[in-house]
Amino acid sequence: MNKLLPLFTVATIANLFTLMLYSNASGQPGGTGAGMYFIFMEMPLLWLIAIITAIVISIKRSKALFSGKILKWRVLTLLFCTPGPIWALYVITHPIP
Repeated sequence: MNKLLPLFTVATIANLFTLMLYSNASGQPGGTGAGMYFIFMEMPLLWLIAIITAIVISIKRSKALFSGKILKWRVLTLLFCTPGPIWALYVITHPIP
């Protein structure tokens, strides 16, 4: 499990920054453009950095990460290095009427 610690760290930091930036953008009054800035600038840049970092870590540690024992944890960790889970959480907590 220690082999996945760098990927866990990348995923945790990216998700925490996303939540902080979303909280900041949603707390701004309408018309300031904070929401649009978050959607089109901050979030893509943050997740692009997180995904590239996860890919680099995965390539450098490929022998340890692609062993059979930690396969399910590796897939789950790589999934959390993408914005998919945070988007799914948003869809669940903010249903469309």
